[in-house]
Amino acid sequence: AEMKLSSEAAFYTLNLINESSRAYALVDAAKQKENEGQYREALEIYQKVIDEYPEVLYRVSGQGVFVPITQYCQLRMLRFPPEHLQFYRVKYDSRAREAFELARQKNSLEGLAEIRDQMLCTSFGAQSMLALGDVALDRGHYLEALEYFSTVRDFFPDKGVRPPELDLKIAYCHKMLGAPAPS
Repeated sequence: AEMKLSSEAAFYTLNLINESSRAYALVDAAKQKENEGQYREALEIYQKVIDEYPEVLYRVSGQGVFVPITQYCQLRMLRFPPEHLQFYRVKYDSRAREAFELARQKNSLEGLAEIRDQMLCTSFGAQSMLALGDVALDRGHYLEALEYFSTVRDFFPDKGVRPPELDLKIAYCHKMLGAPAPS
């Protein structure tokens, strides 16, 4: 009787997840374009998902694991070949630059978070992640800081956006969390 209340077919949960079959279909279409090597078309589809479905969660596992769909799309786009990622940045960097400068001018964590959530693939995504990581580190939120710093290390191919102390910050977070330092 309790399974009737669950949103999952195979296990019991009372969570209601904001899913969208239309958003899922767009992500599938973009992934298909990626497989065909049509990265620019995939970029446009992913951007449409980011713009139109910012609150939707995307299922990454049948066991009920979800991530924000905007994060999923942007992390996929960051894995594109450099020339296609650069095409995207030429198109969307002006909007991101304005948002980043305004956020820095006002010391706005919300502004930096907006860049993280909506404009991560732009040239200002890594800078926003580093700034958010530094704030989390200053507040003693080591796991949050580690997530920001690891994202910059793992997903931003341009070595120019990585400060020399990034590996030290990651090691410090690991130490403060009681985890072994990465090798």
